[in-house]
Amino acid sequence: MNRKIKILHLEDSCKDSELIQSLIENDEIEHDYFVAENEKEYNNILETENIDIILSDYSLPDFNGNDALRIAKEEYSHIPFIFVSGAMGEDRAINAMLNGATDYVLKNKLERLVPAIKRALNEQKLTTERQQAEEELKSTNRELVFQIEEKEIRQAELLVLNEMLICQYKEKEKLAIELIAAKEKAEESDRLKSSFLANMSHEIRTPLNGILGFTELLKEPDLSYKQQEYYISIIEKSGARLLNIINDIMCISKIDSGQMGVSISEINVNEQMNEIFSFFKPEAEQKGIKISCKNNLRLHETFIKTDKDKLLAILTNLVNNAIKFTNKGSIEFGFSSTGSPTVAGGSVRNKACLVSTNETIECIEFFVKDTGIGIRPEKLGIVFERFRQASESVNRKYEGAGLGLSISKAFVEILGGTIRIESEFGKGSAIYFTLPSMNLKEVKSDNKSIIWNEIIKRGMNL
Repeated sequence: MNRKIKILHLEDSCKDSELIQSLIENDEIEHDYFVAENEKEYNNILETENIDIILSDYSLPDFNGNDALRIAKEEYSHIPFIFVSGAMGEDRAINAMLNGATDYVLKNKLERLVPAIKRALNEQKLTTERQQAEEELKSTNRELVFQIEEKEIRQAELLVLNEMLICQYKEKEKLAIELIAAKEKAEESDRLKSSFLANMSHEIRTPLNGILGFTELLKEPDLSYKQQEYYISIIEKSGARLLNIINDIMCISKIDSGQMGVSISEINVNEQMNEIFSFFKPEAEQKGIKISCKNNLRLHETFIKTDKDKLLAILTNLVNNAIKFTNKGSIEFGFSSTGSPTVAGGSVRNKACLVSTNETIECIEFFVKDTGIGIRPEKLGIVFERFRQASESVNRKYEGAGLGLSISKAFVEILGGTIRIESEFGKGSAIYFTLPSMNLKEVKSDNKSIIWNEIIKRGMNL
């Protein structure tokens, strides 16, 4: 051999290990010989010595050849492994070869051992040389690939430059399209504002004419008490209508300027609903409309913290709209508990409670349903927009500035909620909005709350 090799022999028989070492020495193989009798010695020698070949008995008292082979293949797969055993049948030998053994030699045929060692070492040498050649080939291939990639990079740079020129051209085209779109948007905005101002002018003139006209009539002499009372009631209604229009305009102005404040307080939602129901019941009955209020919550769940005035304004706007656009049938409004609200971008901050939390925020979902005229599908997307109405004509059938839904949407969002509308033209509409709530775990119930809760449980259908 060209150099001294290191041989590890796993053998518990001193006689057998001396015999095998003498065979190797007689063949003048330059070597260092290490003997291990158990697993601990075997692992220690593998870890501390640069072993070139392993010889192993098949059966040992506390450690067997199969375990030794497994350790060698898992940790030292490059080392040839030869079984040298006197009790190894053909089946075991085949199984050992399948598990990764390099060769096997029976102890009654030890003349095969030295040739088997030389053959294994030579095969290992050839394998190492082949691996080195493969690595050199891979290195050469990597260099070729690098050169090809360099050429591709240069080509890609040329393509990028070309794409940049194309992009600049497209940017100019896009800018031109945006300018055209901005011009069209400005024209549309002007048209909508003009339409809005025309409608507002009509809405303001109508109650003003009523006020001025009937004020003039009050100057007439010899008016009866009933006539005076009638004229005053019309003036009062016209004044209230005019005040509502002005309040809506002021409200929109505050929302746009960011001056709309929030006043949080503890409220009983049932009481709010009772106020709405009591206020609109006469108007609904006068039109022959059935109005009802529904609540599926337990008493303690109806106490929340939010802005009372804004919630009342939202509900008033929605119920008022429902009555205005319903000529027959019914109106139903109410609320129930739902899960946490979501908006574009994820969870919302609980503005209604002025609390920022990672926990699930319970919500109350309010609804107002009617069997009115409904909304055409093409108009559903604009009903909440500013300066947009389902009908933009001055000669509309229904009075009002058309700002109620826009204000309601703004209030809902200020309170941390969401609003949506469902409608079928000619069959009615349903508006749903959610508000985050902080339900109070312990509530001091007064008689009024208990009475109202009992009414809700029985169902209010009038």
